[in-house]
Amino acid sequence: MVRARAALIGALAGVLGVVGVASAALAGCGGGQTQGAAFDSGWSNDDGVAIAAFQQSFASAKVPRGTDVAVGVSGKELVGVPLDGGPVWTFPHQLDGRPSVAGTEVVGMGGGELFALDAKTGKRLWARRAGGLLRGIGDDGKTTVVSLMSTTGRGTSVLALSHDGEVIRQVEDEAAIGVPAVVDTYAFLP
Repeated sequence: MVRARAALIGALAGVLGVVGVASAALAGCGGGQTQGAAFDSGWSNDDGVAIAAFQQSFASAKVPRGTDVAVGVSGKELVGVPLDGGPVWTFPHQLDGRPSVAGTEVVGMGGGELFALDAKTGKRLWARRAGGLLRGIGDDGKTTVVSLMSTTGRGTSVLALSHDGEVIRQVEDEAAIGVPAVVDTYAFLP
């Protein structure tokens, strides 16, 4: 089972590749789109050698501490309560599902718009047109990775975005990809 998980993580990380803002070429062109087979049928078992080397490449990466916040929905607005005693914030917006919190961002979706808020203040960071339903987000302090269920209910769109909302990479896959994780510009997709 451990080998199968390591293989899956290695295969999926290869699909997205480096998705961080460190790649100036990608950031300048508005993001690439990848149609893919996340589950590589050509994968061969190397007893974890490749994934161990991959893990070492980001072993010293520091993911900043996230914002401690409780987020709820009241009517047609999000309500944020910073757990350090900061002021309560509200953000009026139609919602099509439950918002997600990762790192310093709250991401929600509604009315055909995907948006991110600063988790501490509720200030809108970015918004973009999008369809489907929000499955989950991951954030490493530089890159936010969003998993969206398609409007048909089959397949997933995964967006890697900079903190100003620029799409760095978009991946479309037939798999039902869950809540992503991000470390040092690498996305891990369950």
